[in-house]
Amino acid sequence: MSKDKQFRLPGYQQYSVPKGPNSHGSMILVRVTIPSSEVEPVHCGDGVEAKAVRIHLANDSLVVYNIYKPPPKRREAGELLTQATQELVLIAGDFNAHHPTINPTTTINQDGRHLVELLTDVPEITLINTGEPTHILGGTLNLTFISTELVPVAQWEVDDELTSDHFATTTTLRKIREDKWLEWSATLNAHTNLSKLWRKLRIAAGKLPRAPARPQPLQEANRLAEHFAERSSSAQLPPEIRLTYSKYNWREK
Repeated sequence: MSKDKQFRLPGYQQYSVPKGPNSHGSMILVRVTIPSSEVEPVHCGDGVEAKAVRIHLANDSLVVYNIYKPPPKRREAGELLTQATQELVLIAGDFNAHHPTINPTTTINQDGRHLVELLTDVPEITLINTGEPTHILGGTLNLTFISTELVPVAQWEVDDELTSDHFATTTTLRKIREDKWLEWSATLNAHTNLSKLWRKLRIAAGKLPRAPARPQPLQEANRLAEHFAERSSSAQLPPEIRLTYSKYNWREK
């Protein structure tokens, strides 16, 4: 995306590689409610575009990579994939790599052979594509790699409604999402005021329509007033206190 046409999405922190003479442009968007910071990406080859962001979790962090390798360029993925030996990673993008291991119907190119060799040599990283095509012509160009220890909680799928010539893909890491939800929920308690609670609910639900705290605020106010009058009535006092109060009140008169 060129600098004169900046993209902005409210509620998200944007990390991008602008479109230019030597770049196609790429972007990572992170909800502003999720702590994140930019990371200097490792070298992935001359002309290969890479953007990296660290997602800060309660007790750990996850480094997310967005990769684009133009077809004529050579990719150097060794340092990229071996990051999984040191920390949790999610690496996704258009790799333009071809190998039967990645897509059974395709031929082999050098980038595909190199990736498959790395997957054998680095057991800490796993390709989680299901084999489903990610391109409208049937190719599997968009690949997603994650730390092997995250595979049991990962779900990968193609979204055939979000598409250009490529289909969008979705990767869900259930345990991480659960941890962030529990961490977020822990900030709510009996002392959280109503406006803050509704604000957090709107954040959690995306665009939750604004609604009053009560569907019938006037009726609720009257009910609370009656309840207060009933609870504060002298009829609620013990008999001995009511007798003392009556005697004192009579003397005053």
